[in-house]
Amino acid sequence: MYKTMKHRRFKPEELINGVRTVEGFSLSPDGEFVAFARQTEVNTQIFISQIEEFRPVQLTEGPGSNSLPCWSPDGSQIAFIHGVDEGKSDLFATSPTNYEIRRLTELGKGGFCGLSWSPNGNHLAFSSNYEGSFDIYVVQSDGKGMHRLTSGSENDFDPRWSPDGRRLLFYSRLSKGPMGRYEMRLINRDGAGLQAIGPEANRNAWGSWSTDGKIIAFGSNKCGCFRIGLLDLQTNETNWLTGKESNCWTPVWSPDGTRLACQIEKNGSRRITTVKIGTGEMKTVGPRSGLCSDMEFTPDSSALLFTHEGPRNPFDLWHLDLDSGDLRQLTNALPDSIDRKDLVAPEEICYASFDGLEIPALLYKPSAEVNSELPPAVIWLHGGPNYQTYNWWHPRIQLLVSHGYLVLAPDFRGSTGYGEEFKKRSIGDWGGGDLKDVIAGADWL
Repeated sequence: MYKTMKHRRFKPEELINGVRTVEGFSLSPDGEFVAFARQTEVNTQIFISQIEEFRPVQLTEGPGSNSLPCWSPDGSQIAFIHGVDEGKSDLFATSPTNYEIRRLTELGKGGFCGLSWSPNGNHLAFSSNYEGSFDIYVVQSDGKGMHRLTSGSENDFDPRWSPDGRRLLFYSRLSKGPMGRYEMRLINRDGAGLQAIGPEANRNAWGSWSTDGKIIAFGSNKCGCFRIGLLDLQTNETNWLTGKESNCWTPVWSPDGTRLACQIEKNGSRRITTVKIGTGEMKTVGPRSGLCSDMEFTPDSSALLFTHEGPRNPFDLWHLDLDSGDLRQLTNALPDSIDRKDLVAPEEICYASFDGLEIPALLYKPSAEVNSELPPAVIWLHGGPNYQTYNWWHPRIQLLVSHGYLVLAPDFRGSTGYGEEFKKRSIGDWGGGDLKDVIAGADWL
């Protein structure tokens, strides 16, 4: 039964136009400052702030959007991508002290995906589709000597320098084979020695170098769900750190080499889990729900900076002390006009389908003024075939709930996020069965 109570009924523009999300960040080498990209009233700009006394200062301004801030190893430069309009962007760098901006490339077209400084600070590696598909490029820190390392029909992303600066790790989306297949690859900084690494799998990606450059931590769905593995580059053997119970993603090494941080998925949320190297001991930390995304350890390995979004907050920057568990939200993406208390967090529920299979779902109950015991309901179905409903910022759902609608967002069979149970919950292979059987198995009916 729903109690009659006063509640704010949002307008669409309040939940969309006024939001100021964080879109990537980078820690300074000493761990005292953070540079981050954040939406403004008209575009996305680069900001900088001390972490302890968080008071952001805007580094860039003007037309176009600026993104992917990346701090140089000596702390003197912050590289970033400047986009004039869709499909036209270039690489720039700015000083965090005098704000002087330098242009490093003059591509004039194409997008960027991934940006990485070499350990000695002499080069930058990036992924761009300037010449067609996304390829890996390297350019000197003064903007000279740009050359392409990869070419072909594959799309190559997320280049990361080895600790000795001799090689680059990246992943490729292959043009042949199953749709969406990803493969980890290594290449020398001069473009020679290209090789695929990792076990045979539909997806191997999100690689991260150990501090000594001998091991790569990565995510793979070799066993059905996504697990975190440690690939020994000398023996080519993989030691699996996580099991088959839940999907785990995007491992990040601590600078002291003693543990990894990764995302673990359950019921539409992606939480942070730390894994000790050697023992495999896992500990889930940080926000209890929502989606944690980009993560970076502080230089002393004592804390994590990460981005997080949930039903009551769009993407924001957070700080987590790993020893005390102290959690601080550094930015606030919501406009001042919105009180977080007026937004609704869903309940995580399960219900039985026609054959007894338990189906997880997110249930948003309206707290607005309701005149009947049974409010009107909306069934919120995600796309697919392989996808799921995430416990993140849904402005359209918040709009409906604020106007008195109950919203049920199920992860019907065939949805991802089930871990080892995924195959049991799928209906055939979404192509080999009769259509009426698929419809009969739809858990929302």
